[in-house]
Amino acid sequence: MPTGIPAASSSTPATDTTSAADLELQFTPSLHPHLLVHGTPSPSPYDAHQQGPCFLRLDLAIPDALFPDPDELADLWGAPDIDHGDLVYTDAPLAGPSSSRLSWTLSPRVIDIERPLLPDSPLVNLTVVVPLDRDDKAVDVDIPLHIRYLPPSPEAGWDVPVFGQGGGNVRRVWVCGHSAFEGVQDVQDISANMTLHLPAAKPSYQVPVEIATATVVWLGWTFLVYMLIRVARRSSAAKSKAKETKSK
Repeated sequence: MPTGIPAASSSTPATDTTSAADLELQFTPSLHPHLLVHGTPSPSPYDAHQQGPCFLRLDLAIPDALFPDPDELADLWGAPDIDHGDLVYTDAPLAGPSSSRLSWTLSPRVIDIERPLLPDSPLVNLTVVVPLDRDDKAVDVDIPLHIRYLPPSPEAGWDVPVFGQGGGNVRRVWVCGHSAFEGVQDVQDISANMTLHLPAAKPSYQVPVEIATATVVWLGWTFLVYMLIRVARRSSAAKSKAKETKSK
């Protein structure tokens, strides 16, 4: 059983939704789950900060069973805003269909998207800052994630603690003013407890899969060698025929 993942037969049901007074989180069940964030500030941060601009800042610590793809985030939101490791807001529009002014940063900056789940791997930290217009009553953020290859499970899946005890955490703060992006200290933990059921292979499938894989590989190599020999023979026959034609 992988570190940080409870037994699949646990009596505690997987919970893919959690909420605080001003924030709701929900996972879409999929091999490529999306974390949907719905924020409803009450009262509006503009009530206390008339000048603005105001934003929702999300700090996500994501366990190793899930990971964001930096290239995918860059396609959606534009390049990460990094200046000496600090998040910096820019008024310049960013490329991407989902948001024209969203800012984000990721640590570590490089994510190995091919490797399987590793025990005791560090959390991935994703910070997302979404602008809040003065008339906005809510803010919505769609964060695409991906599942790593998990160890086999007799139940064909694991209940993975994503946020809360045994997993990562979610912190948020409604901030105003450009200076709020550097060194914000009052980011509040919403104490989210979310467990996601992630698919995994059954141990009983291991031997049949290994046999089938080896069979397909050997058949492929056999067919490739056969075709190479056949092409070589045809080429040799064509050359011989050409020589005979010239000699006549």
